[in-house]
Amino acid sequence: MAILAGLDVSDKTTHLCVVDADGIVLKRDVVASDPEVLAKWLGKHCPGLARVVLETGPLSTFLYHGLVERGVPVECICARHAKGVLAARVNKSDVHDAEGLSQLARTGWFKRVHMKASATHIDRAALRIRARLITTRVAMGMTITLCSGVSSSTVEVSIPFERDDNKQRSDQHQIPCAFSSLAFPALHGADSIQLHYRTSSSWVRPCRALSMPLMSNFHI
Repeated sequence: MAILAGLDVSDKTTHLCVVDADGIVLKRDVVASDPEVLAKWLGKHCPGLARVVLETGPLSTFLYHGLVERGVPVECICARHAKGVLAARVNKSDVHDAEGLSQLARTGWFKRVHMKASATHIDRAALRIRARLITTRVAMGMTITLCSGVSSSTVEVSIPFERDDNKQRSDQHQIPCAFSSLAFPALHGADSIQLHYRTSSSWVRPCRALSMPLMSNFHI
Protein backbone atom coordinates (compact mmCIF):
# COMPACT_ATOMS: atom_id res chain seq x y z
CA MET A 1 0.00 0.00 0.00
CA ALA A 2 1.39 3.38 -1.03
CA ILE A 3 1.94 5.80 1.82
CA LEU A 4 2.17 9.55 1.22
CA ALA A 5 3.03 12.35 3.62
CA GLY A 6 2.76 16.13 3.79
CA LEU A 7 4.99 18.40 5.85
CA ASP A 8 3.85 21.83 7.01
CA VAL A 9 7.13 23.42 8.11
CA SER A 10 7.60 26.26 10.59
CA ASP A 11 10.74 27.60 12.25
CA LYS A 12 10.87 25.13 15.15
CA THR A 13 8.26 22.44 14.50
CA THR A 14 6.84 20.56 11.53
CA HIS A 15 3.32 19.16 11.32
CA LEU A 16 3.11 15.80 9.56
CA CYS A 17 0.13 14.07 8.04
CA VAL A 18 0.25 10.61 6.49
CA VAL A 19 -2.44 9.27 4.14
CA ASP A 20 -2.90 6.10 2.12
CA ALA A 21 -3.67 5.76 -1.58
CA ASP A 22 -7.38 6.34 -0.89
CA GLY A 23 -6.78 9.62 0.95
CA ILE A 24 -7.58 8.24 4.42
CA VAL A 25 -5.54 9.88 7.17
CA LEU A 26 -3.38 7.30 8.91
CA LYS A 27 -1.37 9.38 11.34
CA ARG A 28 -0.67 12.95 12.43
CA ASP A 29 2.18 14.26 14.52
CA VAL A 30 4.35 17.28 15.33
CA VAL A 31 8.14 16.97 15.42
CA ALA A 32 11.15 19.25 15.34
CA SER A 33 12.09 20.88 12.00
CA ASP A 34 15.20 18.79 11.60
CA PRO A 35 15.90 16.38 8.72
CA GLU A 36 17.34 13.73 11.06
CA VAL A 37 14.23 13.76 13.26
CA LEU A 38 11.89 13.79 10.27
CA ALA A 39 13.70 10.93 8.53
CA LYS A 40 13.58 8.78 11.67
CA TRP A 41 9.88 9.48 12.19
CA LEU A 42 9.00 8.70 8.57
CA GLY A 43 11.10 5.53 8.61
CA LYS A 44 9.35 4.34 11.77
CA HIS A 45 5.73 5.20 10.94
CA CYS A 46 5.61 5.08 7.14
CA PRO A 47 6.58 1.68 5.69
CA GLY A 48 6.29 1.76 1.93
CA LEU A 49 6.58 5.56 1.78
CA ALA A 50 6.10 6.68 -1.82
CA ARG A 51 6.30 10.46 -1.64
CA VAL A 52 6.77 13.31 0.84
CA VAL A 53 5.76 16.86 -0.04
CA LEU A 54 6.83 20.16 1.51
CA GLU A 55 6.41 23.77 0.39
CA THR A 56 9.11 26.24 -0.58
CA GLY A 57 10.18 28.42 2.33
CA PRO A 58 13.11 29.52 4.50
CA LEU A 59 13.89 25.95 5.64
CA SER A 60 12.95 24.10 2.46
CA THR A 61 16.53 23.90 1.13
CA PHE A 62 17.89 22.66 4.45
CA LEU A 63 15.17 20.06 4.93
CA TYR A 64 15.04 18.94 1.30
CA HIS A 65 18.75 18.17 0.98
CA GLY A 66 18.83 16.64 4.47
CA LEU A 67 15.95 14.28 3.65
CA VAL A 68 17.37 13.36 0.25
CA GLU A 69 20.70 12.45 1.85
CA ARG A 70 18.79 10.11 4.19
CA GLY A 71 16.96 8.37 1.34
CA VAL A 72 13.53 9.98 1.80
CA PRO A 73 11.54 10.42 -1.47
CA VAL A 74 10.80 14.11 -0.93
CA GLU A 75 9.41 16.66 -3.37
CA CYS A 76 9.46 20.44 -2.89
CA ILE A 77 6.46 22.19 -4.40
CA CYS A 78 5.66 25.82 -5.17
CA ALA A 79 4.14 27.47 -2.08
CA ARG A 80 2.16 29.94 -4.21
CA HIS A 81 0.62 27.09 -6.17
CA ALA A 82 -0.19 25.13 -3.01
CA LYS A 83 -1.70 28.20 -1.33
CA GLY A 84 -4.65 28.19 -3.72
CA VAL A 85 -5.45 24.60 -2.76
CA LEU A 86 -4.87 24.99 0.97
CA ALA A 87 -6.93 28.20 1.14
CA ALA A 88 -10.01 26.22 0.13
CA ARG A 89 -10.22 24.76 3.63
CA VAL A 90 -12.78 26.47 5.86
CA ASN A 91 -10.62 26.27 8.96
CA LYS A 92 -7.02 26.90 7.94
CA SER A 93 -4.40 25.67 10.40
CA ASP A 94 -1.04 23.92 10.41
CA VAL A 95 -2.76 20.58 10.93
CA HIS A 96 -5.08 21.11 7.97
CA ASP A 97 -2.24 22.43 5.83
CA ALA A 98 -0.25 19.25 6.48
CA GLU A 99 -3.28 17.18 5.50
CA GLY A 100 -3.79 19.26 2.36
CA LEU A 101 -0.15 18.77 1.35
CA SER A 102 -0.47 15.02 1.88
CA GLN A 103 -3.51 14.98 -0.40
CA LEU A 104 -1.53 16.91 -3.01
CA ALA A 105 1.19 14.28 -2.72
CA ARG A 106 -1.45 11.59 -3.31
CA THR A 107 -3.08 13.21 -6.35
CA GLY A 108 0.10 14.63 -7.89
CA TRP A 109 -1.62 17.98 -8.55
CA PHE A 110 1.34 20.14 -7.68
CA LYS A 111 4.13 22.06 -9.39
CA ARG A 112 7.53 20.65 -8.53
CA VAL A 113 10.31 23.13 -7.77
CA HIS A 114 13.88 22.42 -8.83
CA MET A 115 16.14 22.59 -5.80
CA LYS A 116 19.66 23.81 -6.46
CA ALA A 117 22.64 22.02 -4.98
CA SER A 118 23.91 22.98 -1.55
CA ALA A 119 27.16 24.27 -3.08
CA THR A 120 25.17 26.76 -5.16
CA HIS A 121 23.53 28.21 -2.05
CA ILE A 122 26.92 28.45 -0.34
CA ASP A 123 28.35 30.34 -3.33
CA ARG A 124 25.38 32.72 -3.31
CA ALA A 125 25.84 33.38 0.41
CA ALA A 126 29.54 34.06 -0.18
CA LEU A 127 28.73 36.63 -2.87
CA ARG A 128 26.20 38.34 -0.60
CA ILE A 129 28.72 38.53 2.25
CA ARG A 130 31.31 40.05 -0.05
CA ALA A 131 28.81 42.59 -1.37
CA ARG A 132 27.96 43.58 2.21
CA LEU A 133 31.67 44.02 3.01
CA ILE A 134 32.09 46.32 0.00
CA THR A 135 29.01 48.36 0.94
CA THR A 136 30.20 48.75 4.54
CA ARG A 137 33.72 49.69 3.42
CA VAL A 138 32.43 52.39 1.04
CA ALA A 139 29.96 53.76 3.62
CA MET A 140 32.71 54.04 6.25
CA GLY A 141 34.99 55.85 3.82
CA MET A 142 32.20 58.29 2.90
CA THR A 143 31.49 58.98 6.57
CA ILE A 144 35.13 59.79 7.26
CA THR A 145 35.25 61.99 4.16
CA LEU A 146 32.20 63.98 5.28
CA CYS A 147 33.81 64.60 8.67
CA SER A 148 36.79 66.27 7.02
CA GLY A 149 35.01 69.59 6.50
CA VAL A 150 33.67 70.12 10.01
CA SER A 151 36.65 71.83 11.61
CA SER A 152 39.77 73.70 10.49
CA SER A 153 41.99 71.88 13.02
CA THR A 154 42.62 68.51 11.40
CA VAL A 155 44.93 65.50 11.37
CA GLU A 156 45.77 63.50 8.26
CA VAL A 157 44.83 59.81 8.11
CA SER A 158 44.92 57.26 5.31
CA ILE A 159 42.48 54.47 4.52
CA PRO A 160 43.97 51.53 2.59
CA PHE A 161 41.90 49.64 0.06
CA GLU A 162 42.42 47.18 -2.77
CA ARG A 163 41.75 48.18 -6.36
CA ASP A 164 40.26 45.89 -8.99
CA ASP A 165 43.78 45.16 -10.32
CA ASN A 166 44.79 43.82 -6.84
CA LYS A 167 47.14 46.77 -6.19
CA GLN A 168 47.12 48.47 -2.82
CA ARG A 169 46.15 52.12 -2.60
CA SER A 170 45.38 54.58 0.21
CA ASP A 171 42.96 57.47 0.42
CA GLN A 172 44.21 60.51 2.36
CA HIS A 173 41.68 62.30 4.58
CA GLN A 174 41.87 65.37 6.82
CA ILE A 175 39.98 64.49 9.99
CA PRO A 176 39.03 67.15 12.57
CA CYS A 177 40.98 66.76 15.78
CA ALA A 178 37.72 66.76 17.72
CA PHE A 179 36.68 63.60 15.89
CA SER A 180 40.03 61.84 16.01
CA SER A 181 39.00 59.72 19.01
CA LEU A 182 36.06 58.44 16.95
CA ALA A 183 37.81 58.31 13.59
CA PHE A 184 40.71 56.09 14.58
CA PRO A 185 38.51 53.23 15.86
CA ALA A 186 36.59 53.56 12.59
CA LEU A 187 39.87 53.25 10.71
CA HIS A 188 40.72 50.08 12.59
CA GLY A 189 37.30 48.79 11.60
CA ALA A 190 38.02 49.73 7.99
CA ASP A 191 41.29 47.79 8.14
CA SER A 192 39.46 44.74 9.47
CA ILE A 193 36.83 45.00 6.74
CA GLN A 194 39.57 45.36 4.15
CA LEU A 195 41.25 42.20 5.44
CA HIS A 196 38.00 40.23 5.16
CA TYR A 197 37.40 41.75 1.73
CA ARG A 198 40.74 40.46 0.46
CA THR A 199 40.01 37.05 1.96
CA SER A 200 36.58 36.94 0.32
CA SER A 201 38.07 37.85 -3.06
CA SER A 202 40.21 34.71 -3.00
CA TRP A 203 37.21 32.38 -2.86
CA VAL A 204 34.75 34.50 -4.83
CA ARG A 205 36.89 34.59 -7.98
CA PRO A 206 36.70 30.79 -8.54
CA CYS A 207 32.92 30.95 -8.09
CA ARG A 208 32.69 33.79 -10.61
CA ALA A 209 34.92 31.96 -13.08
CA LEU A 210 32.66 28.92 -12.93
CA SER A 211 29.45 30.91 -13.27
CA MET A 212 30.43 33.38 -15.99
CA PRO A 213 30.11 30.93 -18.96
CA LEU A 214 26.56 30.17 -17.87
CA MET A 215 25.49 33.81 -17.83
CA SER A 216 25.38 33.98 -21.62
CA ASN A 217 22.36 31.68 -21.57
CA PHE A 218 20.24 34.17 -19.63
CA HIS A 219 18.76 37.40 -20.87
CA ILE A 220 17.65 39.96 -18.28
